[in-house]
Amino acid sequence: MVLIDRYLASQEPARLEAVVVGFLALACAGPMLWQNEISLMAAAREKVLPSYGNAVRLDCERGASLIFPPSPFETETGGPDYVRAINDGLDLMRRRTGHDGVLTVDMMNPFNYLLDRPSPTGGLAAAAYNYVVSDASHPAPEKWAGNTRYVMVRKYSPAIKDYPVENYHIEGIRRMYQPYLNLHFQVVEETGHWILYARR
Repeated sequence: MVLIDRYLASQEPARLEAVVVGFLALACAGPMLWQNEISLMAAAREKVLPSYGNAVRLDCERGASLIFPPSPFETETGGPDYVRAINDGLDLMRRRTGHDGVLTVDMMNPFNYLLDRPSPTGGLAAAAYNYVVSDASHPAPEKWAGNTRYVMVRKYSPAIKDYPVENYHIEGIRRMYQPYLNLHFQVVEETGHWILYARR
């Protein structure tokens, strides 16, 4: 973009310079444009000829219609399997938390947004153990818990391909905050994907 700006600002650009700048601009912007074109074509095809089959719909309160068709890359951290895990957590929250928001022991917390609930103070915006937080540097438990009434702890199936990495993150965060959870919270319900704690 710097080269394009310089080229456009010049009074009489040379022909070779124009060719080089045009080639570089296309090389930089081409991949992004191609990805967008593929996405738009796929969305148009899905609109005209929907093929839901075994697709999984994200069950949220915000009116979003996000449908995830089956994929060879399904895991509990991406694709339809991830959506099933999120839907499991949404159902758990609807059953047990009234209209309160929740903190999570997981990489991200989609629940307050998807259920259109207020987020409690505290928590971690992106809880990547040994990337964002570590044993040596992390918010104090009281600050992490903030004013939340509920905490959801993610459970991963040992059968999934990325279990060692994902479980490493969860266990690292639990080492920091599980003693505080045990003291100030109690387990309300446990599903295949989540453990819900409520403040005592």
